[in-house]
Amino acid sequence: MTKKCKRTPLFLAAALLTGLLGGCSLQTGIPGQAGVAATDAASGAEASYYSADKIFTLNYHSQESLNPFKTTDEANVLIGQLLYSQLYNVDDSFTAKPLLVKSAKTDDGITWTFDIDPDVQFWDGTTLTAKDAAYSLQLARSCKQFSARLGVISSVSALDETQFSVTLNYADRFLPALLAIPVVKYGSGNNNVPTGCGPYMLDESGDKLTVFSGYKNASKLSLTTVYLKEYGDTESIITAFENAELDLVTNDPTSVYSYGYRSANDDRFYPTANLNYLGFNCRSGVFSKPECRKAMNYIVDRDKIATDFMNGAGTAAVLPLNPASALYVDSYTTALSYSVKKAEDAFDAAEVQDYDNDGVREMKVTGIPVKVSINFIVCIDSPVKVEAARSIADTLTNMGFSVDLQTLSWNDYQKALKNRNFDIYYAETRMTPDFSLRSLLFFGGSLNYGAVSDSELEQYAQAFLGADDDTRASAASAFFTYFTDNAPILPICFDRHEAITHRGVVSGMHPSDYNIFNGIDDWKVSFD
Repeated sequence: MTKKCKRTPLFLAAALLTGLLGGCSLQTGIPGQAGVAATDAASGAEASYYSADKIFTLNYHSQESLNPFKTTDEANVLIGQLLYSQLYNVDDSFTAKPLLVKSAKTDDGITWTFDIDPDVQFWDGTTLTAKDAAYSLQLARSCKQFSARLGVISSVSALDETQFSVTLNYADRFLPALLAIPVVKYGSGNNNVPTGCGPYMLDESGDKLTVFSGYKNASKLSLTTVYLKEYGDTESIITAFENAELDLVTNDPTSVYSYGYRSANDDRFYPTANLNYLGFNCRSGVFSKPECRKAMNYIVDRDKIATDFMNGAGTAAVLPLNPASALYVDSYTTALSYSVKKAEDAFDAAEVQDYDNDGVREMKVTGIPVKVSINFIVCIDSPVKVEAARSIADTLTNMGFSVDLQTLSWNDYQKALKNRNFDIYYAETRMTPDFSLRSLLFFGGSLNYGAVSDSELEQYAQAFLGADDDTRASAASAFFTYFTDNAPILPICFDRHEAITHRGVVSGMHPSDYNIFNGIDDWKVSFD
């Protein structure tokens, strides 16, 4: 589980700006739609002002590395997406598309062979080889930024100049989606700026990126130069973006340090793998009964949470899969939509009723009705999650449950999870691009706080990951049905993040969760 509070100075500055301007609302687009949502209406003169310096600039922290396998600095990670091409791109529908790979083959979903594109050049003029790809994957496996998603990999090796193999610990037909991994030249992985093959390279001056002439679509790039400028203090960062001295920022609208601008901006929302969900204590209490966990589907107003509480920065989901994915099945959304009447009927059917007509529900323990008390925990660091949890607690209370909603500090929240001191918890986690549930729901999983132990669930989930094209639909149906019937966790929504540029400067931009500069070959940049 990730605590979403850490931000670079750029985000802190932006948050402060929101307060200084007297506005707390977030800039949002149409819920569920990834597109451009402009902020306040701007005159032509205003729009012209915000493109005044006529150059495209990103923030840069020169004291931090540009090595994609070492840096954790958000500004430099963003720059690295221009320097280093990935094996695969994962687009905004979570579909993997080859970038440096020409073909992939597997018979069992465990042993894979990949053919790399031999026409790709590094900045030094050498040609990409399978050895470079395997080397980069090995670096990624031991690096904080990528290791979680690559835990499925058992071994990687180059077979010859153009082919490398990957062996997994278990079958995963979605492996290509995990390989949105930057590639560097063999042996350069310890450098501050390893040799790459991306569309841009760092100029000798160190203050700008220039087009790499060996990049296959170099002639199509609208930006010939991307300038890098360092802003350290809050006031200078605020002024830089407002004066178009910085031209692109990213934002998580639901984070503690979310921000908004009232100037002339284009806000492009893109879906993420960040899942908001309810977890349950599956070992004791009312939620040890799967019927009661399933009944919670009707109590959670997902659309209200995603649209109102998250200001449109969420996409409601009843499955542990982003609805932007082609594999998502909308019929489950209809069947499990918000309905207090359905919730009441479901709890009644599970024999969690008001047996003594005192307005409070009881469940029978050895035949004796016992009042149901629900301990519901949420981390106080996120006002959005607290508001969402409170709305769920209020609905439960109105249905006759005794609910103790505890808003805990991060440390106390973590302790309560580890000690299983809860009946329900509200959480968020960043899922891997294959939407695997192993860490969340498999026995011994690092995020399995509810002590889920269900071998059938594990079999269905693994069958879905390992299914080929011919069997995927049936495997998905079996998995989704079992998951929703047993509800070991309750998905609520997936976050939508935003990439912000000044209005009218960039067109053709399609940011994704794994590459803000996705499709940069088709960008059109104009400061007119």
